[in-house]
Amino acid sequence: SLPRTQGLITAQGYYQPLNRDLHADVDLKNIRPAEYLRFLPPVEGLSWKAGTVENVQLSIDSGESTVTVRANAAFKGLDASFKDQSIKSDVALEDIKARQDKDGLQITGTMTTKNTDFRTGAQTVRGNFTLKPLIIQMKNERSIEMLTDIKADNAAIILDAEKSLTGNITMNVEASYPLKDPQAMTYAG
Repeated sequence: SLPRTQGLITAQGYYQPLNRDLHADVDLKNIRPAEYLRFLPPVEGLSWKAGTVENVQLSIDSGESTVTVRANAAFKGLDASFKDQSIKSDVALEDIKARQDKDGLQITGTMTTKNTDFRTGAQTVRGNFTLKPLIIQMKNERSIEMLTDIKADNAAIILDAEKSLTGNITMNVEASYPLKDPQAMTYAG
């Protein structure tokens, strides 16, 4: 049976069959995804241990060759892992706009994290981060590109038991993530 929680999901919209136009507004409040994952097929290596979707507001528009999604979201107490990477954080997404058309996918907006603990292998990154403006592009099926300014407050990069960097950091990052060979990621900043 479905978990009994104080969560709320509302949706409202329309679909026009003649020209295939779709518009939907979807709101989620107080949803704990970990309680619903048992209803979905498992994803190898993915574990969503805890966290609450405090609020998500989506506006979806789809036409003949374009899909646009606008969103604001807040996640509290996120605790998830994928293979050897894990994240614990509160996350806010603001003024997110995702657009898929013949030229590819582009996502813009602002992401803010608080009390973040991100681990990958032996390295750990901690702090409060703001990525603004956040621009993610996928122009083809071979790579994802990201451009952003990152402001990190009370940050710590822990390289191993004896080496770490701490402080407040501001940097401009440009990264390319090849989908066929993820180990070949490149970045400049």
